[in-house]
Amino acid sequence: MGRHIAKVQGTSLQRGQAKSLIQESLERLTVIPTIGYVLLEIDDLTDVKEANYRFIEFKEDDCNEHSRSLKKYYVERIQETEKVPKVTDVMDDLANQLRHGLLLPSLKTGDFTTSDKLDECLEVISSKLSDVDPTYPEGKEIRLNVFFGRQLFTRINKIKDQNFDIHDWCGFERNNKFRLSTSFQHDAPQIIEKMSIIQKKFRLQSKPETIIGNKGSITVYYTHNEKKRKFKLHWNPDKGLWELTKAVKDIRRHAIMDFVSGSRRPDLRFLLKTQCDHHIDSKLEKIIQDLQPVKYLDSEDGMLFREKDFSKFIDCVGVRQTVRKLRYSNGEFQVTHATICQEVKGKFSKEEFISVKSLSWRKVENIDKSPMRHFDEEEIISTIRDTIEFARQITKVIS
Repeated sequence: MGRHIAKVQGTSLQRGQAKSLIQESLERLTVIPTIGYVLLEIDDLTDVKEANYRFIEFKEDDCNEHSRSLKKYYVERIQETEKVPKVTDVMDDLANQLRHGLLLPSLKTGDFTTSDKLDECLEVISSKLSDVDPTYPEGKEIRLNVFFGRQLFTRINKIKDQNFDIHDWCGFERNNKFRLSTSFQHDAPQIIEKMSIIQKKFRLQSKPETIIGNKGSITVYYTHNEKKRKFKLHWNPDKGLWELTKAVKDIRRHAIMDFVSGSRRPDLRFLLKTQCDHHIDSKLEKIIQDLQPVKYLDSEDGMLFREKDFSKFIDCVGVRQTVRKLRYSNGEFQVTHATICQEVKGKFSKEEFISVKSLSWRKVENIDKSPMRHFDEEEIISTIRDTIEFARQITKVIS
């Protein structure tokens, strides 16, 4: 398909305003986060100044459509036994002395930073929480989660040395000087393989299976007036039908914090997003009603609906089906293992999502249904910190 070029004419001011509106529209469509940090985990290091890392090419399957065709790398810490002395001159020695002072730059949105800056990152996020306050009259819902996976990096070709230290890391930027881009893979087989050990260590009790066969929930993503929307289907075994249970609009990612382990341990992603309830109109109900008769049989890949089923009715951009979900809880935290089949832009993938959330977040996530309830930003930030620490403890058990 050829490229389509649109020309914007007008005064410099008018072109600038048009550019801002186009950028705003694209951000709404792709759900780009307002705040993003990539934190390198250094809490377990005995000598941060001597720590060195490298980018290693990732050769496994990529589940993300936007990075599937790109060469990808993950971060690995170089062990002391592997280090090779560098040949340096006097100026290099002086530069290294200054760098090892670790006078790191101040925190900015989008920075590559280190885990000791977590509190500073949370302060920035807390300043945005009032903007996403779910007590807002439009029925805004807030969603918080910590996922296990692997952070990959693309477009690192402008970095002259794929080995780096802490100071180098804090100089990296997304899509700027070094044009680094990230791709988070929701894949943590280490967690799945050792779930019985994790259960015992953290007293996590299995909760009842909520999926009947492979008829788990189905989420359909589509665009309307260049804004991303979605609706959700659940299987009603009594009626033998799929039912529309939820519709949302104005989906926004407000903050992402990725924690890069630099080791065999899984990386972590904290995600804060919001969405607003959207009434289930007769058009959506008619679409599902028309699709029902031909969608009773299970498919080989686990998906009962595909993009093409909806594309003749709406501008469908993806279909996701949960074919298996297991939950474990200790009364304070809940760990969820979900098997997800999805089709995005015609490409099929199957992923194992492992996430952890604080059970106290439920009252925040459902606060839009009780607008008189108090929304405590400090309490939320505290639970975010505690949940990230709980996720870290899980990764240490399996290392």
